Amino acid sequence: MRILLTPKDVLKDFIERSIQADAVIVDTETTGLLNPGICEIALIDLSGRTLLNTLVKPRTPMTKEAQQIHGLSESELEDAPPMEDVYLSNQELFGRPMIAWNWVFDRNAILGSLLPWMKTLPEAAHSKYVQPQGECLMNLYSALYGEYCDIRQARKRVRLENAAKKYNAKIQQSHRALDDCLMLRDVFRAVRRELTDYQVQEVAEVKSTSVR
Repeated sequence: MRILLTPKDVLKDFIERSIQADAVIVDTETTGLLNPGICEIALIDLSGRTLLNTLVKPRTPMTKEAQQIHGLSESELEDAPPMEDVYLSNQELFGRPMIAWNWVFDRNAILGSLLPWMKTLPEAAHSKYVQPQGECLMNLYSALYGEYCDIRQARKRVRLENAAKKYNAKIQQSHRALDDCLMLRDVFRAVRRELTDYQVQEVAEVKSTSVR
């Protein structure tokens, strides 16, 4: 017998590591899905305390589809700080481990919004600035709770709103960064309670479960 990590084991380990590391929850609103520029970013701690909640002036134009989702217009963002100013004023926060519902998207949005500024710096100065590190709760959650698709032989990704409904958490209607952070926090805490008494099992073989 040997210990192999099941999706439940991986999710519980992630929750425990996040608590021990004093991770922060992050969410961004952007100008679109392709080449996304951040127009709002929020970070909270695992207790729900707001650490950062600010509009950001993006360098990429706002798409109609994105504006319909979060309701932010380019005129509202005209006097907002650029992403590099937000980053430089909160380097300690950006250096903490992060949790996002879709970490790949949020990470790419953060790095993509900082890239034009980074290109103006001498290459030797790049090492002074930490790149955000984080993990994706959506993938871990979906690997355990997502609906299984026989055709794709994988579990479907679960929307944050649907995960919140499972635990009767408050569904935020605004689709703004801080509200999505708070909704993710509620899901995180609910999953932690659900897995409190779960113990890692010894199994001989585990089939890997992918999320698509």
